[in-house]
Amino acid sequence: MARRGRSRAAGPGRAQPGRLRRRARRHRACHARHPHRLGAGEGGLMAGIDLSGIAKLIEGMVLLDTVRFSRPASGAPVFDQTTGEYVYPEAEVVYEGPGAVQPAGTPAEVIALPVANLPWVDETRSKYRALTPLSAPIAERDMLVSVIAVHPGGDVALIGRQWRVQDPGGVGTLNAVRITALDQVQQTRETS
Repeated sequence: MARRGRSRAAGPGRAQPGRLRRRARRHRACHARHPHRLGAGEGGLMAGIDLSGIAKLIEGMVLLDTVRFSRPASGAPVFDQTTGEYVYPEAEVVYEGPGAVQPAGTPAEVIALPVANLPWVDETRSKYRALTPLSAPIAERDMLVSVIAVHPGGDVALIGRQWRVQDPGGVGTLNAVRITALDQVQQTRETS
C-alpha cells in the first residue's frame, strides 16, 4: 500500500507517477449524499418535464401536410355495371389531419426481399415514417397511409402514393409527435 505523498508506479489504468493526487476519502462520502445528484428529489429524474410547448412548435413547423390513415376494407370486390370494372369496398378512414411522411434513413436505403420459388428479387422495402400529432389515434399494423394535400412549396410527388404501416404507431414517455414506421406500397407498371 502506498503511503501518502508517494506516487504509485505507472501501470495499465494508472496515471503516471507524480501527476495525480488522491483526495481524502471524506470528500467522496460528502458528494455521494449531495441533494442535487442525478435523479434526486420528488418524482424522479423526469418530474416536471412538459413537452406540450415543443409539440405545438413541431406541429407548426413539421406537420404541414394533410395525411390520411385508413383501414383497408375487407370483402371481395363488387362488379360495377356502369364502368364494367370490379370495385373494392371503401376503406374506413381512421385519421385525417396534419402530418408528414419522410424517408427513414438514407434516401437510397432500400431492402430487397426474396420471393419463394423465384430466382430474382421481386419486392423491395422502402423505409418511411409518418409523423402525426399525439392526439391522433395510434395506427394499427397494415393500415394504409396517403398524403392528400401538401403545403405550399411541398413535394407534390407525395400525392398519389400509398404506404403500409409496418408496426403499431410508436409510443413513449417523452414524445412530441407520434412516429409510425411505414413501407411504401409498390406501384404497378401499366402496360399498353
